Amino acid sequence: MNTEKEPRHELFELTTVVENTLIKLKKAKLLLDDWTQEYGFCENPTPHAAIAWGAKKASELTRTEKDSVKWYWEYEKIFGFIEIVHDYIYESQQALENVLKQEGAA
Repeated sequence: MNTEKEPRHELFELTTVVENTLIKLKKAKLLLDDWTQEYGFCENPTPHAAIAWGAKKASELTRTEKDSVKWYWEYEKIFGFIEIVHDYIYESQQALENVLKQEGAA
């Protein structure tokens, strides 16, 4: 009887690890999608365009100037997203590598 429960328990543990890993990867994808929508500009932001933003009236601003200043103002937020995604991906990688090690040891 005990041998019958062990494979079930192992399968449950592996399923839980894979499900949790998928959740983390979905969170990472959500952040990347949001970040791409919010900060994926047609032209790369430049410091010159961000500085020009401060010297013009709102009606005179170009899209590049608006995007550039947004990029520089929100840099910490952008970098925070990158760190969160990195953590989710790293944790997912570690979890999957542990599953593979367990399977190899079994």
